[in-house]
Amino acid sequence: MAAMAPEAAELAAFHARHPGGSVEDRWRWRLLLALEIALILVLWEVAVSVLGLVRQQFMPPPSAIVASFGELLARPSFPGHVVYSLVNLVIGVALAAVFGISIGLLVGWSRLMELMVAPVLWTVYSVPKVAFAPLVILALGLGPPSKIFLVFLLGFFPIALNTIEGVRTVDPSMIRASRVFGTNGFALGRKVVIPATLPFILVGLRRAVALGFIGAMLGEFLGGSRGIGHLLREAAKEFRMDDALALVVIMLIVANVGLVLIGIVQRRWFPWSR
Repeated sequence: MAAMAPEAAELAAFHARHPGGSVEDRWRWRLLLALEIALILVLWEVAVSVLGLVRQQFMPPPSAIVASFGELLARPSFPGHVVYSLVNLVIGVALAAVFGISIGLLVGWSRLMELMVAPVLWTVYSVPKVAFAPLVILALGLGPPSKIFLVFLLGFFPIALNTIEGVRTVDPSMIRASRVFGTNGFALGRKVVIPATLPFILVGLRRAVALGFIGAMLGEFLGGSRGIGHLLREAAKEFRMDDALALVVIMLIVANVGLVLIGIVQRRWFPWSR
């Protein structure tokens, strides 16, 4: 029992340094975050509705935003706009994942491909993708293809570049040991390289979902007649700030639901990648 005392003390010190280490601590921090958000909303409501520090036409109070949120959800056409945006997002991210992971594994594994392709990827990645949006819309039109391509464009690079970095970090001793036991070629990639690279791929996928959603909203905002981004453009054009901010809240919810789903998949099917 005495031998366990140092280990217990070390564990307690670890939890003291990492407040999110236990379930109770995580719930405590979530409660504090919820209280902080509630306090901000109360101060916002008082400043606008009671004290009149800001005109409601420019910054509507949270109560007006909640009312607009409910009105948006009650519109018969609103679910169709959400589905339109989600379909474009899912297709674009799926294409980005397929091409990003494939190219990332190839470039990360082959020194020749790394020298030829990696500089090009980093160069294009450094260019603001917003600059491509008008060109994409002019080339592909106002329909779903332009939105899907913008999602793909913003989501491809995080996945590909994170996959390249993941392949580079694979322990060479694991590869040598696998080859000793006769694992080569595609089997080596499937059993060793991909599992070791998976944490990097999932990080890239999370970023791809967030950036891809921005791409979908950007495409709908700049052109088209459907989608959440289109509704935001119409609300901003008519200076309906309560509707515009309600749509921003909906965007936050949709984007974070996507990130939460990726986290659930990671915890359930790939627990070693956390």
